[in-house]
Parts: sequence; structure tokens; C-alpha cells
Amino acid sequence: GNNSTHLWFMFWLMGFLLSAPFLSKMFHAMSDIELHIVFGVGLLWNIITVLVFPFFYKQFSYGGWFLAGWILHFCLGYYIDRIKEYENVKWLYSAGIVGLLLNVLGITFGYNRFVASTDLAPTFILACAGAMFFFERNIKVSNDKVQKVIRFIARYTFILYMIHFNIIHYVTPIITAGI
Repeated sequence: GNNSTHLWFMFWLMGFLLSAPFLSKMFHAMSDIELHIVFGVGLLWNIITVLVFPFFYKQFSYGGWFLAGWILHFCLGYYIDRIKEYENVKWLYSAGIVGLLLNVLGITFGYNRFVASTDLAPTFILACAGAMFFFERNIKVSNDKVQKVIRFIARYTFILYMIHFNIIHYVTPIITAGI
């Protein structure tokens, strides 16, 4: 089999990384209200394209909004980092919990119409945003050894993901040969 299919996202990621300096300038120049509007439209766009249209077995073919799909995830970290210290954003906790519950319900009861439930679904995006907001705002690690372990894991997790399929591809036949 083709053992490089797990790297499907690399082309997206390369585009995001090439766009990051320009997106950064744009987002930094925005007022907080403009930033809320942009991410609100992005979330609404995902609701329409990922939840509403597929529920009626329809294809939404217009792809002109720039925060559609994976780029919304990519930029969400900046958005949360910028608003996390404001007092009036505790709604993100509730949005995260509601997003998680709706995602679980959608997967459980609407599995044939609830597409992209673990990536592009707005319910999943809200669950991830709520979790990130919670960790960013509430989890403080002060122990130096624990910080070093976290940094080590963070530094090498992505590379482990990138090579794990190759290891599985070549090691599994050796292990299973005697079975």
C-alpha cells in the first residue's frame, strides 16, 4: 500500500506556513471587533458548509471564504491567544462543552449526515477552542522538570506522527511473520 497517505495534510500545512506572515499582519491590524466578526463568519461558514448542506444531502460548492476548512483551525490559536485574558470570554468554556456534546450526539444519532465530525465540523472546532481556552487560561506548569518533559514531547510529537506509518509499514510484517 501507499504509506505516504497519512501525510495528506502536508500540502495544506505548507500553504498555511507560507501564508502565516501575511495572515499575522492582517490579524494584528484588526480591532477586536473585526477579529470577532472574521472568526464568527468563519464559524458560520463551517456551519453552513459542513452541517447544514450535508444534512440535506446537498453540496455547497462556493469556496471563496478564506477562513473555510483547515485554515480556521490554523488561525484559531491566534484568536484564542488574543482574547484569552478578557473577562467577557468565559462563554468559550460553555461553547466548548456544548460543541463536544453536539459532536457526540451528531456522531451517535446522525452518523450518515454528520460529516467531518472529528475535524471540520463547527461543533468539533468549538470543542477544541473550548479545550484550548481552558488550558491556556487555567493550566500553569511551574515545575522546571515537568516543563522540560512537556517541551520535549511537544518538540517531537509531530515528527513521531510523520514517521509512525513508515515504522508500522516496515515493522508490522516482521512482527507478524511468525504468527
